[in-house]
Amino acid sequence: MFLMLVYVFFAYFDFFIVKNATLDGIVEQRELEHLTGPRDSIIGMFNVFLSGIPPLFMSICMFVPYRSRKMKMASIVLVFLGFLAMFLSGGRNAFFISLLYCLLVKFVFFNKHNKISKNRIKLILMSLVVFLGIVYSLNIFLERFEVQGLDVSRMLDYLEREYDISIYRIDFMSSVYQPIYSVLVYLSFYITHSFTYLDDYFQLSYSPHLLGGYNFYIIARIVDFITGSSLFQVGSESILQSGVYLTFPGALYIDFGYFGGLISGAVIGLFFGYLTSKLGNCTISHKLWFTFIAVNMLFSPIYSVIGMANGWSLFVLITFTTFLSIRIRKRD
Repeated sequence: MFLMLVYVFFAYFDFFIVKNATLDGIVEQRELEHLTGPRDSIIGMFNVFLSGIPPLFMSICMFVPYRSRKMKMASIVLVFLGFLAMFLSGGRNAFFISLLYCLLVKFVFFNKHNKISKNRIKLILMSLVVFLGIVYSLNIFLERFEVQGLDVSRMLDYLEREYDISIYRIDFMSSVYQPIYSVLVYLSFYITHSFTYLDDYFQLSYSPHLLGGYNFYIIARIVDFITGSSLFQVGSESILQSGVYLTFPGALYIDFGYFGGLISGAVIGLFFGYLTSKLGNCTISHKLWFTFIAVNMLFSPIYSVIGMANGWSLFVLITFTTFLSIRIRKRD
C-alpha cells in the first residue's frame, strides 16, 4: 500500500504542482509536451517506473485481501485515484492495459466467486472508473483535434490525407452524429493500422535490430538521462514511421529480426505454457506473470504491451516481486 500511496501522491503532485496543469487541460498539456519534447525529469521517470502499481496493487489485494475494513476502504480509494491518474498524461493505453489485467485476474483466478459484490461502494467506484475511462478515451479523439485548432468536421479528411487511406462517407448523416461516426472510424483505424505499417518492414526486408530498444525504450531514455547519450533518438530515427503501432510480433521483429523474433516469441510461449500448467498450484508471482503475458497476447494484434504506457512498469514490478518472493521463501 505504501508504494501505491507514493505513486498517487507523486502523479497528482507532478500534474497539478510541477506542470501547473488543470483537469480540463489534460489533452492540451499532452500536445504541449509533444511540441517541447520529453522533460526527462526525475519525478517524471519516477512516475513512469511506478505507473504499473495500480493494477498490480489491486490484483494483490484480490489474492491477499485486507481484513481490516478501514484498510479495505483505503485500498479502494487508492485504486480509484490510481486509475484516474492514468489519464493525467493525456493517453488511454495505461487505463485499458490495467483494466484488462485486473479483469483477467478476477475471472481467471476467482471464477467461482464471480457473484455481484456485496460491497456497493466498491462496485459503484469500479463501475464509475470503467465508464468514465471508456467515455473519456473516446472523447480524446475529438479533444486532440480541437486543441490543435482543427475543425472536428474535418477529422476524416485529415485521416485520409495523412495516412493515405479511403474512408466511406455517409452523406445523409446528421451533423449531430458526425463526430460520433468520426470517432468510431478513428477507433477502427487505431486498432487495425499496425498490420499496414508492419508490412512496410517486410516489403523492404528491413529490421533496425534495436536489441530490445523498441520494447524497452524506457531503459534507453534512462541511460540518456544519466549519461547524456542519445540512444533513444538514434533508435527512434531508425524506425520507418514513428507514432504508429506494429503489433507485438512486429515489435520483436524490430528488436531482433526474423530469427531473433521467432526465438523470443517461442521462449515467451513456452514460459506461458509452463505457467498455464501450474495454475492449479502456483505462487502469486506466477499468477501475476501469467496475467501479464495473457494481456500482452490479447493486445498483440495492436501493440506490444511491454513497450506501451505502463506495460514496462508492470514488467519491472512483477520481476521485482518475483525476486523478492524468492528471497523470502529462501529465508523462511
